[in-house]
Amino acid sequence: MDIFDRLGTNPTQVVGALSFAMTTLACLNASRSSTSREARVWKVLSFVNAFFLLEVIVKFRFLVLEFARATLRQEGLYDELHGRIQEIVVVTIATAALLLTILFLLWRPIPGGAARLATSMTVIIFTSFVMEMISLHELDAVLYQTLGPLLMIGWVWTGAAALICFAAVGRCGKGSTFRLGA
Repeated sequence: MDIFDRLGTNPTQVVGALSFAMTTLACLNASRSSTSREARVWKVLSFVNAFFLLEVIVKFRFLVLEFARATLRQEGLYDELHGRIQEIVVVTIATAALLLTILFLLWRPIPGGAARLATSMTVIIFTSFVMEMISLHELDAVLYQTLGPLLMIGWVWTGAAALICFAAVGRCGKGSTFRLGA
């Protein structure tokens, strides 16, 4: 039994939690050195990434998935949601998510390249959580493929989080310091 088993976790969850903790702090720090308009974007990004941190710890997406499966099995509908119907559900959800993202971005244009990069990476992370919650077997085979010490989903989280941190720290400007305290 290794340390991850004793903690009831795995390396992917630990890396995800660390990634989202760092993105939360980096976005909060960027909000403190931004104009008021851009600061709002960084604060929202810090809130969303804090939610991702909580999600990785609590694993709410799996609770929702299991509830949906149990409910569909109880109603005798679970087996019907494969094949053509599953494709329709996925296309509908993906289209709705894309439209909502586009509307959000058009409704409130995101100032600055750094904030745009961080927002884009946050949307990618959100999409990875949605794909996990929908649990499509073909995508699960890719997301849960082991690459070194982590599952593919862990590498996606880490890469996106690194770009968010890069954007946030770059936003702080030359000569600024990364501040953890008030």
